[in-house]
This record gives sequence, C-alpha cells and structure tokens, in this order.
Amino acid sequence: MRRQTFAPARRSFVAGALAAACVGSATAAQSVGVFVISRKRLLTESKPTKILREAEIGITARLQAEIDRVKSALAAEEADLTRRRDEIPPEEMLRLATDFDRRVRKVRVLTQERAKAVQSAFQEARAKLVLELPPILEKLRLEVGAVAILDADQILAIDPENDLTDRAISMLNEALPAPDVPEVDVSLTIATKPETTTGQD
Repeated sequence: MRRQTFAPARRSFVAGALAAACVGSATAAQSVGVFVISRKRLLTESKPTKILREAEIGITARLQAEIDRVKSALAAEEADLTRRRDEIPPEEMLRLATDFDRRVRKVRVLTQERAKAVQSAFQEARAKLVLELPPILEKLRLEVGAVAILDADQILAIDPENDLTDRAISMLNEALPAPDVPEVDVSLTIATKPETTTGQD
C-alpha cells in the first residue's frame, strides 16, 4: 500500500520541480536580454540592398537588350546568306558560313561571360555590405543592453517585442545610405561581317 501512495506523491514532486525549472529558465532568458533580427528582411528591405537590387535589375535588362539586338542582327545576316546562296560561289559560301558560325559561337561565349560578370559583381557588392553589419549590430546590442542578438529566421518562437529588425534596418539605412554599385560592361560587339568575294576582277 505504501508503494501505491508514494508513487503519485513522487510524480507530483517531480512535476512541481520541472514547472519551477521552466519558470526559472524563462525568467533567466528574459533577464539576460536575448533579442532577434531577421537577417532575410535586413538584406532585402534595407535601402542599400534595395539600391543594389534595382541596379542589378537595370544592368540585367541592358544585357538582355544587347542579347536581343545581337540575335536580331545575326538572324538578319543568316537570312541574307540563305537568300543569296545561289548567287555566291560554293567556296566563298563555305567561307562565309564558317565565319558566321565562328562569330555566333563567339557571341554566345561573350554573352555567358557578361552574365557571369553581372552576377559575380553584385554578389561581391552584397558580400561587402554584409561585412558592414557586425559593427552596426554591435551598436544596436549595446543600445538595448542585450547579451545576444540571434537570427529570427532560425528561432522557432520569441516575443515580438524582442524583434529588433525594424530598428536594425533603420540603423543600416543611416550608416550606409549609398552602397557602391558595380559597373559592368554588358556590350556585345559583333565583328564586321566579311566582304563577299564574287570571283570577278
């Protein structure tokens, strides 16, 4: 009979101890001042990152315009060669066709290089921006008296009042209002097409 009365009492004691521990942990967490910042929002909603994103969109659009222009020029040249195929000696036609294919491949490679250059330049610009964050976040940590600021995107739950993302965005805007925007050459130059040789003197 003692075992039957002792077990519930022991379970009650353990449950009480666990509850006290949980309350103690929550109180301790509040006292040490743990805050969060959404890194994702910081790197998408702040003014410097928006400037970089808009600049990248603009340069990408310019590159696409160049690609469309070159494609149109090459398509017109190919159509012209096809139209004049019976008027051009076979050996000359072969030379023209070979040269045309060479330039098409060259433009394709140049297009890929330009696209990679744009992507790389803006990746570096964003990485440079990220390097500017630690001192800004440290200043914010001291401002609120926090012992730690964590990434909100990696936290399962936290009091919304402990989210400092809006303040961090404001501080980043003040510290870095105008980031260095990369300048990337997106021009695609097509070599002048060769003169057609008719075999006449």
